[in-house]
Amino acid sequence: MSIGHTDATYEQALEAIQLGATHATHCCNAMPPLHHRYPGPMGAVVLAPTVQGEIIADGVHLHPAMLSILTRLLGAERAIVITDALAGAGCLDQEFEFAGQPAHVAGGAARLADGTITGSVLTMDQALRNMLSMTGVSLQDAVHMMTLNPAKAAGAAERKGGLKPGYDADLVVLDDALTLQATYCRGALAFASSSWQARVEAGGQPPQPSQVTEMGPESPRLLSGG
Repeated sequence: MSIGHTDATYEQALEAIQLGATHATHCCNAMPPLHHRYPGPMGAVVLAPTVQGEIIADGVHLHPAMLSILTRLLGAERAIVITDALAGAGCLDQEFEFAGQPAHVAGGAARLADGTITGSVLTMDQALRNMLSMTGVSLQDAVHMMTLNPAKAAGAAERKGGLKPGYDADLVVLDDALTLQATYCRGALAFASSSWQARVEAGGQPPQPSQVTEMGPESPRLLSGG
């Protein structure tokens, strides 16, 4: 059960958590702000150790300072970094339809004709880079928020969200600049950049999912997917 896009008060959110809510959708968006006299739903979410919270890491849905604040309040164990991406993901200038309404990309987000934010155009690799540059979290913690935490929220942590024997080999390979080089789904190569493909065709030995046992500081660029 998730709390999100709500006008609930702090007290109502606490009641929802007591009744079983364990998740918060799109923290701070489409809900009352965290106020010093009226803490609202986010006050209840932050204080509840059993609740995980989604963070849209595009720097638009959440100001970089708020992104950093939420990351600190929720911690690496409860924050879930998401994109909330729509059809225009990765595009700088695109028009498309959302829920029967015309939408377009402007100011780094997807917006309706009146300027209302309706979603993001964020890609997950950019979200990772944003988390490092905007919040100062470690690469290990950022990856944790993007892999294991969402896997836990989805009830799939026994097979996804980590690089361990027996887990689904869903992962991405990034270079030193954290630019996507390859994607593996269930151990099979699903996407490869031109440079990665050239390396494979030249007889190079890129790391294979079956050779990876766990995520650790010695292999920070091979990241597990959810």
